Amino acid sequence: MPGAFPDNTKLHWDERAGLSIHVQRGDNVDGAPLWGEPLGEDWYRSFSLPDYVDACEARAAVYGGVLTIQIPKQARPAPVSIPITVS
Repeated sequence: MPGAFPDNTKLHWDERAGLSIHVQRGDNVDGAPLWGEPLGEDWYRSFSLPDYVDACEARAAVYGGVLTIQIPKQARPAPVSIPITVS
């Protein structure tokens, strides 16, 4: 994701819409290559995630133009044994 930095990258989580990533890129990004993917256009993607992810504990980092997102699974309750009584 060329041109992605923490100050121009936004992540948004919505239970119905999923995870969306939006990078606002400009032509004057320091350290950007002079050739390659055009930097003047914004970048946007959205992803559907399974129901068992815990978005409240999600973490994201951008380093060298690489966006890493970690979304852990929710802790699922252990199965409970239900005793049967004679009536």
